[in-house]
Amino acid sequence: MNKVILGLLVAVCVLGMALIMLNERMRKPEPANPAGIIAPVTSPDEAPPADAGNQSATSPSLHLPPQTQGGIPDLNASGEAPARAPIPSLKPEEKSAPTSNVAAAEPQPAVAKPVVQPKPATPVTEKTAPTAEPAKAAPQRKNITKFVVLARDKGATVRLVGAAPIAYKNMQLSGPERLVIDLDGKWQVKAPGVPKNPAVTNVRIGKGDDKTRIVIDLTGKIQPKFTLSKDGHTLDIRLDH
Repeated sequence: MNKVILGLLVAVCVLGMALIMLNERMRKPEPANPAGIIAPVTSPDEAPPADAGNQSATSPSLHLPPQTQGGIPDLNASGEAPARAPIPSLKPEEKSAPTSNVAAAEPQPAVAKPVVQPKPATPVTEKTAPTAEPAKAAPQRKNITKFVVLARDKGATVRLVGAAPIAYKNMQLSGPERLVIDLDGKWQVKAPGVPKNPAVTNVRIGKGDDKTRIVIDLTGKIQPKFTLSKDGHTLDIRLDH
């Protein structure tokens, strides 16, 4: 167990020394050019222009100073500075033609006039004359045109004839015996004359708010029989003992 731990410590130490040496080596500056040649640095703008027809694209020759036996350049041997490539002159940019101060008048767009659509002709509808409503029948006047008492051997018959259909109600009263007939509505009627007969003694007329009452006085207790015509204009009351 102790050997294993010892081996691990040795490996860690070796690794640490290797890292230290690598770090020191990376910090050291690069060695100078042994030949002692310094290449001139030119900017891209100073590159000589290429001649399309006559000049060939050759790099300019570099003049190196004479070297001594040790390979170190002798700077005192010649006072001339190394020749540099001539700086090409920049071509002047083409000058733009001067613009006139007065701007050309732009053509104004034509204003479209609104097109007036013709109004559609309204269809002419023929007005038909309104159909005349059927004339309402004039209300029939409620008149009793005929009111009579007809005597018979065993009794009597009371007959009423109206200008309009007759609607009625009836009832019998006693003390004295009498027959009451109520006609719907206000009728124009006159009491008739009563001839001598064994059933009827008198006829009387009375009027109420919306009815006309006819009272027939009887000689005794009689059971009446009512007969109304089909058109409703004639009412017969048969009174027999």
